Order: sequence, then C-alpha cells, then structure tokens
Amino acid sequence: MHDPGGNSAADLSGLVDHLFRHRSGRITASLIRVLGFEHLNLIEDVIQDAMLKALKTWPYAGVPKNPAAWLTQVARNRAIDVIRRHSSWTDKRRQVIQHLEGLIDDSPSPLDGAFSDDQLQMVFACCHPDLPAASRVALTLKAVGGFSVAEIARAFLAKQTAMAQRLVRAKRQIRALRIELELPAADELPARLDSVLQVIYLMFNEGYGASQGDQLIRQELCFEALRLAQCLLEHARMATPRVHALLALIYLQSARLATRVDGEGDLILLAEQDRGAWDQVLIHQGVRHLGLSAAGVELSKYHLEAEISACHTLAPDYAATDWNKILECYELLQRLENSAVIAVNRAVALLHVEGAHSARRALDELGQSSGLEAYYPYHVTRAMVAGQLGCAESQQYHLRQAMQLSSNAAVKRFLIRQLATES
Repeated sequence: MHDPGGNSAADLSGLVDHLFRHRSGRITASLIRVLGFEHLNLIEDVIQDAMLKALKTWPYAGVPKNPAAWLTQVARNRAIDVIRRHSSWTDKRRQVIQHLEGLIDDSPSPLDGAFSDDQLQMVFACCHPDLPAASRVALTLKAVGGFSVAEIARAFLAKQTAMAQRLVRAKRQIRALRIELELPAADELPARLDSVLQVIYLMFNEGYGASQGDQLIRQELCFEALRLAQCLLEHARMATPRVHALLALIYLQSARLATRVDGEGDLILLAEQDRGAWDQVLIHQGVRHLGLSAAGVELSKYHLEAEISACHTLAPDYAATDWNKILECYELLQRLENSAVIAVNRAVALLHVEGAHSARRALDELGQSSGLEAYYPYHVTRAMVAGQLGCAESQQYHLRQAMQLSSNAAVKRFLIRQLATES
C-alpha cells in the first residue's frame, strides 16, 4: 500500500473513475465468461460494489500497488458471496465458485478476435444484432462504459424511467434469447459497426459536456472514446470513411477542450476562447482524418458533424466562422437523422445566417416535440434568440428553465451569471 493520505479525495475519485472506465469492461467480460450474459445485473452490482468499497477504504488504507487487481478480487469475492446465499445456484454453485476463485486480474480475455483492446472487444460483443439498435447501444454504455441510467437517458433525450425500462427489457431479451457474450467473426464485424460508433460517439459527448457533476468536461472519457476509435483502425475492414469521420470529429473537438473552461472550471463560450491555445497536433490529426473520410460516396452524420467542427476550429476568429456552410451541414443532417437536437443546433446556425426572427420561427415549429422542454440547451437557445429580439421576459424565463433542468454545476454557474447580467 501507499501511505494513507497521500492522495486527495478528488485524486482518489478520479483514479477510481479511470479504473472503472478502463477495467470494468474486462472485469465484466471475465465474470460473464463464468456466470453467463443473462446474469448481467448481478455482474454490474458486484462491480459497482467494488468501486464503492474503493472510494470508502482507499482514503484510509491507501491505494493498493495493483488497484485494478484489487477491484477484480473484490468484485469476484462479492459475486461468490451472492452465489453462496442465492438458492437458484444450488445445482452448479460449487463449479461456479471454483471458476470464480481462479479468476485473477491478468486472466486472458474471454474474447479473442480482431482487436487487441479488451474494452473495444466488449463493445462489439455487447452490440448484439438480436437486440434493438437503441437498446444494444444503451446496454453497452451501461455495461462497458459504466454510464448511469441518467447519463444514458440524457444521451438519448429520454426520461430516466423510460430508459430504465428499456434496459430492463434488453436484459430480459438476453435471458429469453440466451444471448452469449462473444466477439463476432471478422465478416460479422461490419454489421455491428454502426452501433459501436454510436457508443463511442455518445461516450465522447458525455465527456465533452458532462450531464452531471461539478466539472463541465470529463477529459478521461473524451480520451477513452478517442482511444477506442483509434483501435478500430487495427482491423482493415474497420478503416471505413465513417470511422475516419468520427475520428476527425473527436480530434477536432478535443483540440478545444483546454480552453472550454477557465481556471475555476467555469464555462468559456466559443466566441471567447483563446484560439492560440487550441491543440494544433490534434487539429492536424482531425483534418487528416477528415480528408481520409472523403473516400468514396458515403456521407454519415459523423462526416457532417466533423465538417461543422472544422468550420469552427479552422476559422481564424469567431467572426470569420462560415455559418452558411454550418447551416448547410445541419440541413443535411436533418435529412439523415431527424433529431430534435440537430434542429436546435440548426436554429443557432439560422440565428447567425438569417437572424433572430428566422431562428425563432424554427424553434416555434419544434413546439413540444421530442422531449425538448426537458432539454436545457433548447432553453439556452431560446433565451439567446429572445435576447436578440429584445424579449427580456422570455429570455429570463428560458434561462431559469435551463438552470433548473441542468444537473451540471459548471453549467448552472454560467446560467446564473447570464441571469444576473440580463436582469
């Protein structure tokens, strides 16, 4: 053990979060190999218990020399305790416990296939085609990414209760269909790629703008998404235009991470960011992958979002931003994916191209659709448009709505400052 007290609570929490993101997939895979995919609820519970125990004991006992192995052992022991007490395991209890007792942190991965990364193998394995597309993505975010139900619900613009029910239904389907966790054959990988890309994309989005907590950015999650996207290129059949487009988007967005918040962790708007501090290496990689994504005739949402990010990132200053091109991209995006989130972003582009009246009409047309009333960026956009139209009362109302809906402390502080400024 290291000396107790050598790490702050924040450092320990960050370490546990890092291990959870990097090791939970491998621990999950190892436990599923023994217990079966149908016992995913139990597996999630024992891994969560291990993480909570780490948060409780490490501040006093110190961090183990091999914290990943410690977490594996605690999760394994917790699973053994549950199995010993649960009557449904009577017939094969001894055999299962023997397998679990032989489980160690450096056990070979139960998945052996095209990718060297355990986490990416788990993503492919969980994105099973027998599950509905949205359910498989949601389940993978929870099982492999360690997302909470609230984080997954925010990613899908859904209510937490509805998302919890969707996850329950997915797990029931796993049991009913006897789905096993296994890496698909090489020729089956392309059929799962869309879901895998969606998982990585949503993982990055949560890191880029955290839905909960004190910090706006979860940098660890952003770079985990980047790493997984890079690992896709290990397999020749995965080096598709869509993969390069997603990589371009992640690189270009990541280049601006350090300037999105100030020293106090407060949000800095794009117009006010120090462009000289943007990471030029990441920008170069983003532009390179954007070029590689142009091969062939495929046009995905990742292509268009990467192009939008390039418009922002490559503009010498905010005033030089090519809003006409951004608007064109959002209109193409709407044709590909009729999403309320895209419609809100298109309204922002309309505000810069055609003015506040056009933006307000576009927002009015959205009405009560697709859960937008519970989506705080929708209210932030309405407040911005109302402010330009001189509608102070509407601006204040939507800022207050946004503040009530956001669960992120940095966003709330920003909105409080906006309210104070516009009062």
